[in-house]
Amino acid sequence: MSKGIEHVANYLRKRPRLGWMALRVLPDVKRTIRIEPIGALTIRIRRHRSFWLRNPLSKEGLMFGTFRRLLPPGAVVYDVGSNIGMYIRFLVTCFGAAEVVGFEPMRENLELLKLNVARDPKVAAKARILEVALGDADGDELMQIDDVSSASAMLDRVSPGQASRSRRQFGLAAKTERVKVCRLDTLMKSQQLPPPRFIKVDVEGAAGMMLAGAVETLAEHRPDLIVETHGGDEARAAVEVLRSVKYACYGTVQRGEALRWSLLSPEDCRQDGEPWEPRFVIASFDPSRIEKPIEDDRTWI
Repeated sequence: MSKGIEHVANYLRKRPRLGWMALRVLPDVKRTIRIEPIGALTIRIRRHRSFWLRNPLSKEGLMFGTFRRLLPPGAVVYDVGSNIGMYIRFLVTCFGAAEVVGFEPMRENLELLKLNVARDPKVAAKARILEVALGDADGDELMQIDDVSSASAMLDRVSPGQASRSRRQFGLAAKTERVKVCRLDTLMKSQQLPPPRFIKVDVEGAAGMMLAGAVETLAEHRPDLIVETHGGDEARAAVEVLRSVKYACYGTVQRGEALRWSLLSPEDCRQDGEPWEPRFVIASFDPSRIEKPIEDDRTWI
């Protein structure tokens, strides 16, 4: 992002009414961009503006570094929270996944997810999309939709009941849709899913719930995981579940101004009584695979 655009963005964040007016002017139409090396990807201009305001891969270094460290070629990968399909494309094209099972409940994301997977026949042949949110129970639930800033959604239980942060920021009412929610342990049996070797999780605050519904799968198949978290509470919930089934969990912990790679316990998710906000929790049954810091892989950035 240029300094000029960054200055304008910061100015508008502090003035919600003016910011919403600016966003309304920005059309939310579809546009196809190119991301090397995966090629064409269809986005929505307003909701996915980070894809064209800056390098769309600028914040993906640790995710790619984790794939590089832990993901062997020919693996089965679960992409929990597939959004519009960028990771599925990278997992097949660049990291040699034999099969990717994607989980995505949000209707408008599913439209672009299916389109972006179908763009590459080699990816489409190795991808399976399940239109479901993963959680700790089986049934239907409300999701809070962010159609302003991120094209993401969170289970209403996570909110709880509040509109997405972006809609609250601009004084907008909640937008919800009812989605199917399943435990991964249930789907493993009902859908006869192949055992995962690796699971990537990004579920907007619900990682603890998602993992609680997957403990049988985790204990039996022992996949490595990367969990993108959205604050200390979600990180703590995720670490509690993972440690309960004997995983080692590592991540970057901030102590004052210093950052360090650390073995995590639920207590580590607080610093001086306040939650810290790691972006990722990395987990493995074999601590030796992750005890050394995972560095950003900037191959494509």
